[in-house]
Amino acid sequence: LAPFSALLFTGVLAMLWARKRVRIADWLLFAAFAAAALSAQRNIFLIGFWAPVVIASYLPLRRAVPAIAQFAAAALVLAGLTIGTARGSFFQFRVADWRFPSGAADFLLAHGVTSPMFNTYEFGGYLIYTGTISTLWPLFGTGNQLLATIALAVGTAFLVNMGKARYAWITAGPMLFVGTTTLTAGVLSIKNIFWPLTLQPATRVTGYIDSILMTIFVVGVVIVLFEVARRCWLTLHGAPIPIEAFGPPAKAAGLPVSGGCC
Repeated sequence: LAPFSALLFTGVLAMLWARKRVRIADWLLFAAFAAAALSAQRNIFLIGFWAPVVIASYLPLRRAVPAIAQFAAAALVLAGLTIGTARGSFFQFRVADWRFPSGAADFLLAHGVTSPMFNTYEFGGYLIYTGTISTLWPLFGTGNQLLATIALAVGTAFLVNMGKARYAWITAGPMLFVGTTTLTAGVLSIKNIFWPLTLQPATRVTGYIDSILMTIFVVGVVIVLFEVARRCWLTLHGAPIPIEAFGPPAKAAGLPVSGGCC
């Protein structure tokens, strides 16, 4: 029995066993991830991520798992990942050239082919990687890291609003590092990569689009960081904390309003 099948069926059985306690969101997420994993092999990791959470949450265990067992399970997973990575079974840090149409990509680059063509998802991704990496990948990479910056900024504001400002450095430190490096990279990408494309007729439209998108990314994150800094400053100097800081207003539902997250 493959690990994917084991996780899939065990997760379904655990949710059926505890069907009265399972949340609708868990059913929807599991169904969506299972459908995605069954439709394409590249999505199997979704079940690998969500099924253990579902199994641990709803599997009928008679007694609590000892702490030593939890650490042993984590060590076993870490050992498996380390061995698999070292053997090259997964998480490879190199490209297997024989798996990709490098010759076709070299031909397209050498002959300047620009007309539309049909290709599969995997090979299409390879052609994009080799053909337009300098214009496409910076957008993906910057967007990904700026999203992490926003998440860390929101986490910092949440800690400060909860009265846990002494722990805010845990999220504020990575936020400052990732935000500074990524915003700098975004500005340099516009200056050194995207804007020079507007000077060439063949890539003018691409240069303008990429420059505008990157500008939106950078400006949007700067606005979020400014608002987070403003909110933290006000909270630390005695300003009242908005009820919305911890979710929907509770007064409208007749519930008691607390000063914490729960």
